[in-house]
Amino acid sequence: MSGILQRDKSQLGFTLIELLVVIAIIAILASMLLPALARAKDKAQRTACISNGHQLSLAMKMYVDENEGRFPPRFPDYDPNTPAFPCKPCRTTNWTVYALPYVKTTNVFICPADKGVPNDFPTDPFVSAGLNRMADFYGSSYCFFVALTRIGLEAAIPRPTETFMGGDIFPWHIPQKVAVDNLKGKTTKGLGVAYRVDGHSEMASATNIAEQCTPPSIPGIGPIP
Repeated sequence: MSGILQRDKSQLGFTLIELLVVIAIIAILASMLLPALARAKDKAQRTACISNGHQLSLAMKMYVDENEGRFPPRFPDYDPNTPAFPCKPCRTTNWTVYALPYVKTTNVFICPADKGVPNDFPTDPFVSAGLNRMADFYGSSYCFFVALTRIGLEAAIPRPTETFMGGDIFPWHIPQKVAVDNLKGKTTKGLGVAYRVDGHSEMASATNIAEQCTPPSIPGIGPIP
């Protein structure tokens, strides 16, 4: 009888081999789930950034509506020697004051994917500032297109659904190496948030954005000096 009880009691536990098998199964499941969770997180951040761009576009449209159809006053010409952001003529500072009265929260100025600028651009002032997000440096992860302040009137825009109003300052939604290569002119595979004059926001290719940024141009009109 005691031998039977001893055997039954021993069967209640795991052997070392069984434990190792369980650990191996958990490791396999984790290796399958973690990439999926990372992709889901990236997708959620991208969706939030697009939504923020939409809200900022609507905020600027409300500003325009309350100012007799005019965009903000002309911004100073950009410095061609500034860091190689996706769109140099897209103003990173001093534009948020125009949108601020028309947003419910300042969180719309921050893209959840904002990780700042990588150290591949050591001359960028953000890198030496030692901050984590572009929004901590400029007050926003997004920018405003200076060509609109040059043309002045919203009514002068012939293709508002195509015309770039602004976007995220750095292409955080693609692998960092691709983003760096894009900014260094080695590839045109960049992708970033772009919000348009008509109020919608979307993911746009680097080529699409560059067509209006270099030089600053308005679809249907051309370069805006």
